[in-house]
Amino acid sequence: MVLLIVSIEKETNKVLASLDVCINNNDPFCLKTSTYRKKTFTGMLTNFFSFTSFYKVGLIRALVDRAYTINNSLLSFNNDVKKLTYIFKRNQFPEYLINRVFKMYLDNNGNSAQSDNNNILYFKLPYLPFSILPSLKFPH
Repeated sequence: MVLLIVSIEKETNKVLASLDVCINNNDPFCLKTSTYRKKTFTGMLTNFFSFTSFYKVGLIRALVDRAYTINNSLLSFNNDVKKLTYIFKRNQFPEYLINRVFKMYLDNNGNSAQSDNNNILYFKLPYLPFSILPSLKFPH
């Protein structure tokens, strides 16, 4: 027997936070997305002076990629980069390494974003009222 627990996030103040994405619906003409962190997020990462060496650059690259992928405006991406810089500095990452990885990432990915602006994809997600969810059958 498989137990499936479904939770529903409700929009508050025209903002919906789900998984890693915060969707802002205040503008009637476009949705703004940004990175979402729970209120309990402390910013604690592996300290730069810990034993794991290969993990450090990959961590910076992964979090910059996450911010670049999720944010759909330059302003929110810039705010995320500032937050990430602060978080990495608190975990004793050297500023030169943070800036070098940010620059390498943007050099490799920044140019492709300008050419992809014409490839906009739209997804229509159906609304399922809560009363329907218990009657849905999920495969085991």
